Amino acid sequence: MKAGPDLPGLLTTLNITCLSTVPTLLNTIPVNELPTVRLIIVGGEACSRELANRWSANKLFFNTYGPTEATVVATVQLCQPKLRQERVPIGVPLSNYRVYVKSCTCWWYSLCNFQYRQQFENTCSYNLDC
Repeated sequence: MKAGPDLPGLLTTLNITCLSTVPTLLNTIPVNELPTVRLIIVGGEACSRELANRWSANKLFFNTYGPTEATVVATVQLCQPKLRQERVPIGVPLSNYRVYVKSCTCWWYSLCNFQYRQQFENTCSYNLDC
């Protein structure tokens, strides 16, 4: 798939309705240039609140997170413009998943700055703000 200035036109020509991408790429596309896309899923890096608010205003928008080592999505958060958190939450575990947040002595804890240090299961209503 192409990236860059031709991407929005190509997605529209192909009548693409679902786009999964990194926030950096999505940030380069004006909102009105993806008229056929109804669902956007971002992951792979932090999503800014501004980007989530801009795209969730008229599209179904999900922020996802998964450990780099596994290259899978483990958590998901439906983003809505009315939610005004400072950071975009990484969400709750997918069905049949468990997410464990290590103690602050873990090397990636300091990089990600998790605010919660407890076990989360798919029935949990807490969000991991990362």
